[in-house]
Amino acid sequence: MGAVVFLVAMSESLLVIGMIVPGAALMVAFGAIVEAGVMDFWTTCAWAVLGAVVGDGLSFTIGRVFKDSLPNWWPFKKHPQWITAGESYFRRHGGKSVVFGRFVGPVRAVIPAVAGMMGMPPGRFLVYNVLSAVAWAPIYLLPGIAFAASLELAGQVAPRLALVLGLAALLIVGTLWLARHLYRWGVPHLGNWTRAILQWSGRHPVLGKPTRALVNPDHAETPALAMLGLGLIGGPTLLLTALRILAGGGPPTALDALILDASAQLHTPAAELAARTFSAIGSPWTLTTLGGLTLITLLVQRARFTAAHWSAALVFALAAELAVGAVTPGPVGLLIPIPPGAYGTFAAPVILGFAAVLAAAGLPDQWRWLPYSAAAVLVTALLSALLYLGFVWLSEALLGVVVGGVWVLFLAAAYRTRPGSAEHPHRLALLVLVSISIGVVWTLSRPALEIPAYARAAQAPAPTMDYAAWWSGEAERPNSASGRTDPPLGEALTLEWAATASEIGTILRERGWRPAPAFRWLDLLNTLSPKVDVHALPVLPRVHQGQHGQIRMVRELPDESTRLVVRFWLEARLEPGDLPLWLGQVSLEHAARRGGLVIMIKSQPVSPDRLDLSQVTGLKLKTAHRNSQAVLLVGRSTGAR
Repeated sequence: MGAVVFLVAMSESLLVIGMIVPGAALMVAFGAIVEAGVMDFWTTCAWAVLGAVVGDGLSFTIGRVFKDSLPNWWPFKKHPQWITAGESYFRRHGGKSVVFGRFVGPVRAVIPAVAGMMGMPPGRFLVYNVLSAVAWAPIYLLPGIAFAASLELAGQVAPRLALVLGLAALLIVGTLWLARHLYRWGVPHLGNWTRAILQWSGRHPVLGKPTRALVNPDHAETPALAMLGLGLIGGPTLLLTALRILAGGGPPTALDALILDASAQLHTPAAELAARTFSAIGSPWTLTTLGGLTLITLLVQRARFTAAHWSAALVFALAAELAVGAVTPGPVGLLIPIPPGAYGTFAAPVILGFAAVLAAAGLPDQWRWLPYSAAAVLVTALLSALLYLGFVWLSEALLGVVVGGVWVLFLAAAYRTRPGSAEHPHRLALLVLVSISIGVVWTLSRPALEIPAYARAAQAPAPTMDYAAWWSGEAERPNSASGRTDPPLGEALTLEWAATASEIGTILRERGWRPAPAFRWLDLLNTLSPKVDVHALPVLPRVHQGQHGQIRMVRELPDESTRLVVRFWLEARLEPGDLPLWLGQVSLEHAARRGGLVIMIKSQPVSPDRLDLSQVTGLKLKTAHRNSQAVLLVGRSTGAR
């Protein structure tokens, strides 16, 4: 594997080849492999540094040997701007460009050759080359290690959380990739497309007049924008109304129902908290703060033209949210008092999209894709969070993106065909961050909005069942009918104990167990300890039916790398006597160093006999079978009851 790492790192730094090979992504992947324990971190890092140094060294040698003839090579002859950009970057930063260039995508594979072309001394280049490679290798390996470790950690807590994290990462990376490539692919053709659309719409008997008014600086654009805005709001409102009537108040389409059910099956406490945080992007506080602060800033700067178009974005966003929110409250239903516009499904794409238009106007051409990509990621995060929480339908979310995107295109067309002032991108970015921060604080400080019953079945009051029926072993677990009986980590819940939490704690403490300390994220720093001691690592919470185990206890073993952990979830209440019934799982946890860098815990289920309950006075034990799985039933003896 070391040779593969060397070849990838070298290829990523080679002239021309580095523009094709996704070296950064592959290095992150190598980091994930290191975390899995397949490779050692320091060995992998050394191979990556060596490959990067050799790759840059070869590129430097090519530039130094061929010099002026290099621009005549393919593909530089077809794209001379690549060499020109590299030369400009080198003149601006000198030798430091070798260090900076290794991390800057557009000039990464060109700078070493340009340094050779422009006569940089080999000794000086070597120093910068080695220093940059030493920094580059861990910077790209560590994110892969961190991501893989977070997935494994999430898998220890709840497999569904790991799946949510993986899907979220894929969604964000895919959104960034799509937004960047759509911008770079679309901008060269945008002029031709615009002219073709304008020619067609200009001949249209209905669209001709508003289109000419929109793009002609000599015509008033306000009536045209008002007409287009009313059409964009009225059409989706009527469509969603029709879908809701046809669906009888249920999911508008089969795909909406499928997404709704899939997201409900992925609920965990941690993921719900993250989704609530991301939902703040579309909260009234976020969008109102961003809209108001930006408008005030533009008016103070006397940028009235830009302020007018920003106001048009705000008015449309508010009108769309009010109109759509009035006819389609989403899966949550009308019984929950959530005001229209509280989600930002239609408002956020408009406000964030036009903010990207204003910010991009103040950036150099090569960086204009950044605001659009940032807006796309924020909108994607918002809509994904709302879908996960079950607050909007997929059809509504997609319609909001389409309608908001079309309105932003109309506004951008009108804005760019008339003389105006570009808003400072850094100021806008700061306003967006401040607004989202205010929205997050507002969202998390409020009581959690009620999540639909299908996604919150686990938080319903514990059902009741007859004690005798449970002890017979023939009665099914109360939650079996809900289909949500999946145990954490796929490990069977092999223990059912009828007792109060205090009784369980007292009995286990007498058998050498102790309550697990409360989980703190800072305790995860112990995974970097030079000594493998499982007793110093936190006992991770796990999720069953959307809930963490209410009782967690640990028993230390002589071997410092292993320990026993038992977790209990409240399942039902037994009658007569209102006695709690707990589902339990006993696990043997083993700690080992992964990749020579971090300590990770591996868990395996063990028999409930490890609790040593057979000799406890006042208890009676019985083995039953649930789905062909042996389960230990623990109850009070007749006298104890």
